[in-house]
Amino acid sequence: MSKTTNKFAPEVRERAVRMVVDHERVEPGLNILARQNILRVGSAAICFSCGDDRATDYLLTNSAEAMPGVASLRLCKDCVAIRRGFGERLEAFPS
Repeated sequence: MSKTTNKFAPEVRERAVRMVVDHERVEPGLNILARQNILRVGSAAICFSCGDDRATDYLLTNSAEAMPGVASLRLCKDCVAIRRGFGERLEAFPS
């Protein structure tokens, strides 16, 4: 019998679920990637692009131009750098 522990607060899990649902509408490819990584790792507190477990929530400050309807993303530092290279303005989510 395996014992599952929740190392993330309910607020973190809820925010991750909201992010995934938002992305489903706007960027289906990212949504598929996020869901696959969440299932593989067993946690929603990961980078939505690559599955790295050292991820932070970011506000997409130019979301109207970059990804209409999506105001936040959970990304690792490498994926933030890549997305900023494509012109997305990302700021760490206020904690």
